[in-house]
Amino acid sequence: QVARDELAKLQSGDEENVAHWKRFVEITLSSLKDVYERLGVEFDEWLGESAYNDRLAGVAQLLLDKGIATIDGGAACVFFHEMGEIEGALPDAVPKRLRKQKSPFIVRKKDGAFNYATSDVATVQYRREVFGADRALYVVGSPQALHFEQLFSVMKLLGEPMRLEHIAFGQIQGADGKVMRTRSGESVSLGSLLDEAGAQSRPVIEEKLADGSLRMPADGLGQPPHG
Repeated sequence: QVARDELAKLQSGDEENVAHWKRFVEITLSSLKDVYERLGVEFDEWLGESAYNDRLAGVAQLLLDKGIATIDGGAACVFFHEMGEIEGALPDAVPKRLRKQKSPFIVRKKDGAFNYATSDVATVQYRREVFGADRALYVVGSPQALHFEQLFSVMKLLGEPMRLEHIAFGQIQGADGKVMRTRSGESVSLGSLLDEAGAQSRPVIEEKLADGSLRMPADGLGQPPHG
């Protein structure tokens, strides 16, 4: 509950929370940029969830105004199993399997704070309005399949023309075969995985280079990993 209260304060602009958040973002970005540099990956934009903070209240209100969301226990929720026809929405905006799903798509919590659902709706709107995007691919683990099915249906109900697709890649498991959960602190960093991959592959590559079964290209590309 303490964490939820602090999130609400942060999203409402509490000065102390915002100051801490900015410091955390700076540290996180520095770490992320180091990892992506190792992978040779570059980004045109760095837009985290907070980039859409000023749109979140409008998203929740828009869904309420259109009758897509309703107030339940003080929270603004989309209940697909209770949904009737929405004026102007596509007939197949909500698939039959989703109409049987009772889990709500919460866009504003009872304490006034917002969550991933709200941010994801705002993100789609932003990408179309600012970038002129007509398609978005979400490369996210399969456990989030329901969330994206709900999100895509909400966007169809809003008349959003973008093509939205979830590219699921399965689950990430630990050595014990159980699914890793970031919120419980069980996850392994990408940086450490790269270190391990380098450490395990280097002896194999060096052995193959030594016995001639592996040759380096004349242009010098494809050199052994450096941990």
